[in-house]
This record gives sequence, C-alpha cells and structure tokens, in this order.
Amino acid sequence: VSTSNRDPVDNQLFALASPSEGMIVKRLVRVGEHWVARSDNRDYPDKPINDGEPISIIGRAIWMGAKL
Repeated sequence: VSTSNRDPVDNQLFALASPSEGMIVKRLVRVGEHWVARSDNRDYPDKPINDGEPISIIGRAIWMGAKL
C-alpha cells in the first residue's frame, strides 16, 4: 500500500479504514459527484465514501502477489 498516494482514482484499488470493519481493500468508483468503495465480490454492496460512517483512505494498493 502506497500511503503517499491517497487521492482517489476512479476504478483503482485502495486500502481504507472503516470504523465498523477495520482495514478493507476496495475499488474506488466515481458515481456522479460521489465516490463509492466497491468490492470485486458482487455479494457485497457499494459503500458510500463520506456519507454516514466516516471512511479514511490509507493509500493505493499497488501489489498483491502480482502487479495491479
């Protein structure tokens, strides 16, 4: 995780801190004016960013056993 790269980029993977879930890795997707955290596993719904529960961006995921 590159903690120096915390600005959201559409359709890229980021490590996030969620008060209810701890650290999670999700794909950030821009939907209109808002950002959502989207799981590659379709069984999990999108999580709005900065809408209700505060979610912090820790950094961009740049490696997971293969280049992303």
